[in-house]
Amino acid sequence: QEERRRFEKYGQYLIDKQNYIEECYQANSRALCEKYISAEMIAEYDIGNEKLWSRNFNHSDVLTYRLGLGDVPSPMNIEVQKERFTMLDDSLAEKPGMIKKRFSIMQNVPVCVNFREKSLVGVIGSNNSWIQIIRSVITQIAGNNSYTDVKIALAYDANKIPNARTWEFVKWLPHVWSEDKKIRYYAASKNEAGEVFYSLGQTMRTRTEDARSLRPHYILIVLNKELLEGELITKYINDSSSDIGL
Repeated sequence: QEERRRFEKYGQYLIDKQNYIEECYQANSRALCEKYISAEMIAEYDIGNEKLWSRNFNHSDVLTYRLGLGDVPSPMNIEVQKERFTMLDDSLAEKPGMIKKRFSIMQNVPVCVNFREKSLVGVIGSNNSWIQIIRSVITQIAGNNSYTDVKIALAYDANKIPNARTWEFVKWLPHVWSEDKKIRYYAASKNEAGEVFYSLGQTMRTRTEDARSLRPHYILIVLNKELLEGELITKYINDSSSDIGL
């Protein structure tokens, strides 16, 4: 009778805990999906949308962008007691571990990259899937961040990449203009890339000497890595030890 009573009480306790954890799991999933929406939805923002440029450097995720949907570790810390030796077969002993395993991974939620934590990121993919990823990130930057907070610099060789016209939309974003409006950080050839890299290099050199102002943040996207050969900007790209807003 005592064992049956324990079984009923502990069984109900586990059910209650599972229901609570599942509620938290669903709430976290909804929050992620609402916070990091798709690039397609962001592309529909108009000038009156309150979400346009709503993310700034007061937010810890100011430079966090969605790559797609997938599985990520749950933010919930589910603790269970270690199984102890017993002379009795306890059918409930394994239940807590099963609950923890079931809810330890969040499925089909936004998978993101934080450019404040990752200063150098490579994008690879077959069948030109990398194009979709980079276009998606650019769209999110343009929609989430004001051009006064984040600048986009894009460099590629139009003769060496497929569907070069795919990238021409970037030219018209306000985020590609330098702060003095004298240069547009958009290059479709090696010569143009050299000018963009030189201008960025000058800005980064100034920041290494006086780091009081690290705004705006620059996100440099290079589609043909050979464009960087012999360029001074590589010194700052490869230096992950100091934060200069690049």
